[in-house]
Amino acid sequence: MTNTHISLTRFLIEEQRAGRVNAELRLLVEVVARACKTISIAVGKGALGGVLGEAGTGNIQGEA
Repeated sequence: MTNTHISLTRFLIEEQRAGRVNAELRLLVEVVARACKTISIAVGKGALGGVLGEAGTGNIQGEA
């Protein structure tokens, strides 16, 4: 058995063509996957990416 890797997009297109996934579900899964990648990149960058907002500062109650 060979270990063949295909992209999520390719898989979803093939499933849609075969009638196992409708276009709306395929689009939804692709959008969620793209959002996950974006979040992963931002988390990986952390403070360097400027995505921590006001982390390390206090609020009106003096809490960090």
